[in-house]
Amino acid sequence: MRDIRTRRMAWAALPVAGVLLLAGCGDDDKDEPKASPSASAPATSAAPSSSAPATSASATGGSSSAPAGAPADPATFTADQKAAAASFTQMLDAKVPVDQRKAGIQDAAGIAPLLDQLLANPALGTASIKVNDVAVSGDKAVVSFDVIVGGAPFYPNQKGEAVKQDGKWLVGKKTVCGFGTGLGIPAPPACAS
Repeated sequence: MRDIRTRRMAWAALPVAGVLLLAGCGDDDKDEPKASPSASAPATSAAPSSSAPATSASATGGSSSAPAGAPADPATFTADQKAAAASFTQMLDAKVPVDQRKAGIQDAAGIAPLLDQLLANPALGTASIKVNDVAVSGDKAVVSFDVIVGGAPFYPNQKGEAVKQDGKWLVGKKTVCGFGTGLGIPAPPACAS
């Protein structure tokens, strides 16, 4: 019986896996911080890469070096890293009110049609995000994370963008648009800008 429930949970979360393939996609590499050599690599594999180490962004407020696939120690995160990580974890946290979750997303008003459907999607209601590392470069950050379903990483080693606006770290609009379009939600025009 337990095995059947586990399989059902995995199947229910399968759309999340497709969604997250797009989470690291942006319109081009110039928008992404250069603190991590793997920051612009597309998130297409569920297996950790061992060919390139994750690098620190210590000169720009980043965390200490860790081998690829190994999480950094969040206890050593700077205030900026913690705030960027929090914006990602609250995005899928069903315990957080929807208005508060929207407040942590870049241009939430511009992508409202996609965002409303995304946050109401039952497949995402069972998932959570565990942030592994945050590489900050100025007012942008690359967030490395796992999507957790049923207490285990269902889709590990993903990357998304966070942006700092008016002193607050937000999940980048391109990342959120990638989540939505991966679930088949039509992208509003604001996703293109």
